[in-house]
Amino acid sequence: MQIPKDDAARARRAALDHGRLTLVMGPAPTARRGLRDLVQQVPYRALFPHADPGEPPMVVVTSTSGGIVGGDRLGLDVTVEDGARLLLMPQAAERVYRTTGPVSTVDNLFRVGSGARFEWLPQETIIYDQARFERRTRLVLADQTSRALIGEMLVLGRTAHGESVRSARLRDAWAVERAGRLVLADAFDLAEEDFAAAIASPSALGGMTAIAGFCGIGSPGEAAGQALRDRLRQELEDAEGPEPAFGTKHASNVTGSAADPDALTRPIVGIGLVDGCLVVRMAGGDAARLKRVFDRLWVVARSELLHHPPRLPRIRRG
Repeated sequence: MQIPKDDAARARRAALDHGRLTLVMGPAPTARRGLRDLVQQVPYRALFPHADPGEPPMVVVTSTSGGIVGGDRLGLDVTVEDGARLLLMPQAAERVYRTTGPVSTVDNLFRVGSGARFEWLPQETIIYDQARFERRTRLVLADQTSRALIGEMLVLGRTAHGESVRSARLRDAWAVERAGRLVLADAFDLAEEDFAAAIASPSALGGMTAIAGFCGIGSPGEAAGQALRDRLRQELEDAEGPEPAFGTKHASNVTGSAADPDALTRPIVGIGLVDGCLVVRMAGGDAARLKRVFDRLWVVARSELLHHPPRLPRIRRG
């Protein structure tokens, strides 16, 4: 029996709507040898490239769907067993397209065992005008010996093409637990009815079009956390120059002759500690520049927290 074309298209779309990748990694020198379990539900696929010398076992997540549209339900479920290491990263930037349908959601769950090290190195998530998107990321660490570094990056529109986002539903939430206790909960949330005002307001985004951040948990010692925080602040100063006075970091907060012509593209960066968890937040009007700053700070964090090489993996460097 021949299936009508419309029904076949709906069936293919339904198969892409609820994609999930489940991965369990055990201790081993390579990802293929450490793989304990892998369940791939379209559109997700796991790739196992050769890691650079000194890099941890690496898995690259790719999607065959071409982007996220209204109603998609996607997510990752990753377990790094006791004593194992894993570097996980997407192959390319993800696109969230315009929709008049329901909100698309991504739910990521990362579990890190005792003595294990986990790194989730992001690419950009590009939000199109009138997209509706929510992402929830939960990191669960077994105990004080578990180490992890995870990040996310949002870009509002294809700014290099002159596109802007006038309206969207956007929420990006993190939760970090260690030894059964919540140590960090954070959310960036813009409702559709508030989006345009938040983008324009100097007290919110002030015209900035790129938002990124990462959090890391390593040694529970307060001195070690403060040392890493200070090291990242110094790295930021080396990359971008001394931080301007608070309240004049962005051109939307500056008037008259005091306006800084570099302020619209210069990322605003905050680096701090929350209950032993390193938190880095940044926003800016130039996505490429923000990504360069993000990458530079990430390299320091991965080296200090996870004892990974002080460079980005070759596949991420392009």
